[in-house]
Amino acid sequence: MIIRLKIFIYQTHIEVGGKQRKGAYYTPIKIVKKIITNTIHAAGTFLDPCCGGGHFLLEAYRQLKAIS
Repeated sequence: MIIRLKIFIYQTHIEVGGKQRKGAYYTPIKIVKKIITNTIHAAGTFLDPCCGGGHFLLEAYRQLKAIS
């Protein structure tokens, strides 16, 4: 998926250690999928106020699309 590739490139080009100094922590994809799977059961609204690399929003979209 092109979007996941762009996120990967963005995250790998941030200075090593710089993410933590700036308060940026990225949740591993396996954990994102588990959280979304356990919280989204029907089409509706999903909010990710911190967004970061967008993993939660992309996974929520993917699962909501599969439900519809």
